[in-house]
Amino acid sequence: MTMFYDMEMSQDLIVKCSALDIKESGTYTLHVPAGFVTDGTSSNEAVDFSWTYTYTGGSEGPDTPAELVVKSVSVGGVDIKTTPTLAAINPNDEIVVNIDPIPEAVMLAVEFKDVTNDEYIRGFEIRDIPTNPDVVAKPAEGYYRTVAGGNAVNKFYAGTEYSITVTGYSSINAGDPTNMVWGPQTVTFEGTTEPYKYSPVTVVSVSPADGAEITDASQPIVITYSAPVDVDKVEASTGGQMSTIVDMLPYATPNADKTVWTIKPGSSFWESSDNSWMFMVYAKDENGLVVKGNFGEDADSYYQVTYGCYMAWPLVDLSPASGMVEELYSFTITNPKGIGLSWNYVPYVINEAGETVAKVDMNSQIQYDANGTDISTLPMGDYVAVKATFHLTAPITEPGKYTLVSPRSAYAIGTQYEGEYNRYFETEYTVVKMPKVKVDVELVNFANVSFEVLEGKDATVGLTPSADWKLATLTLNGEDVTSDVADNAYTIAAIEADAKLVATYEYAYEVETIQTSGVVDVAGKQITVANDGDRISVEGVAEGDTIKVYTVNGMVIANVVAEQDIVKISCPTGQVYIVVINDKAVKIQH
Repeated sequence: MTMFYDMEMSQDLIVKCSALDIKESGTYTLHVPAGFVTDGTSSNEAVDFSWTYTYTGGSEGPDTPAELVVKSVSVGGVDIKTTPTLAAINPNDEIVVNIDPIPEAVMLAVEFKDVTNDEYIRGFEIRDIPTNPDVVAKPAEGYYRTVAGGNAVNKFYAGTEYSITVTGYSSINAGDPTNMVWGPQTVTFEGTTEPYKYSPVTVVSVSPADGAEITDASQPIVITYSAPVDVDKVEASTGGQMSTIVDMLPYATPNADKTVWTIKPGSSFWESSDNSWMFMVYAKDENGLVVKGNFGEDADSYYQVTYGCYMAWPLVDLSPASGMVEELYSFTITNPKGIGLSWNYVPYVINEAGETVAKVDMNSQIQYDANGTDISTLPMGDYVAVKATFHLTAPITEPGKYTLVSPRSAYAIGTQYEGEYNRYFETEYTVVKMPKVKVDVELVNFANVSFEVLEGKDATVGLTPSADWKLATLTLNGEDVTSDVADNAYTIAAIEADAKLVATYEYAYEVETIQTSGVVDVAGKQITVANDGDRISVEGVAEGDTIKVYTVNGMVIANVVAEQDIVKISCPTGQVYIVVINDKAVKIQH
């Protein structure tokens, strides 16, 4: 009740008794018990309504007839009561009903029905409409007239029984529960229109099936008939008021006996399509009789199929692209205008048997802007995700052929202000167990690393460890291959088995070698480098100078910053070391 009050609607409550047939005049009381009506917070108290009723159903006289009496029903000037046959209701035919006057009957409902087949055909509600001279109701005179509108022709066929049912109402709303109702009264008649003679030939099949989506630009339409026919018209239409109609007859060809007709719209037609197309095929048999289709009547009957084709919609740049993979799991889509899962449809993977084996995990999506930043980590704002990653609900590692099916509208392209969707496409993959070999690389005194390479592929290893050092030797499985190093890289061609590379290094520059002690000029300062028992002594440095000690093949012994003028570094004896003071180096036998 609150809603009706707020919207200023009527607050009246209409109640209709399910069975109440009072045929005696007198005073009657309607008792409404407490709680019968409620507005959600309160309810009514018990109340009685009384009124005086005069029954007129049994009275005689022209003003208040007890029954609805239909004197005539005319269609197109033919009174069905006197001539109980009719061929059709044509557009603009007058329908006139005369009854014994009932002043309260402001509307008549007139319904036409196929009695033989129990089918409703057409109905009219005749009430006075001052602005429409075609519809006239004069209850006091018992006269009601209307005109059949539209373009439809309702045919009544010979050998079939039909009926016209007339019902009077005291309001212009037949469903009003307070109506006084007169009738119904029924008039029957026979149809006289001879049924149209169609060809005995039928449509056996159409391929692709009605409602299919065209995804192949070479897709033909094949319609098969039960006997030879001539197709004299084929049209393709987008439908609607602004429809585009294309004559497809030039692209329709029969087989040798004319039972199979193939329509080839062509790749340019399909590839430029971005909507649905209705194909309408009109055919006649060898005797000139029309083959009955699923649309249209009589000579205008035709067979229609509708196909969606959205090949003009864009594709999506998907990675990995079609080809061999070791695992099918993660994917990346990119588009500079913006890209992401649309949530309209879920991409899925099928196997060779066409069975769905995995779907995209829609919650796995991560979108990145042009700077490679996950936009979910950014503050609120309008961001364009030019890349999105997502993965399947489970990885596919079992060898075999698989297809990722991307339904139309699975991906959103662009922004919310200027967006579009992808067309349907499939991406084929072959999952294989790829044989691999292991490569161990030891850069002596610098690093150790291992990696895998596909068997039969080339493996190139970079060998530069750091500044000031150069490669001294390189062995492959114990064999010296130093001469094959180019630009500090070595390539194992078409590797077939596990391999081990060992590289040794030496200082990249020629430096003075001192035996037990010596003086080095470092930026004008005289620095003494000498053996001091099991240590190397560096004397004359300033606070902040850097002293590094290496073995000749690059092992770091020390890397210190001077805090006083003498620095002493412990080193195993019996070796040659490289001492670097700031950027000046010297070798010492220790």
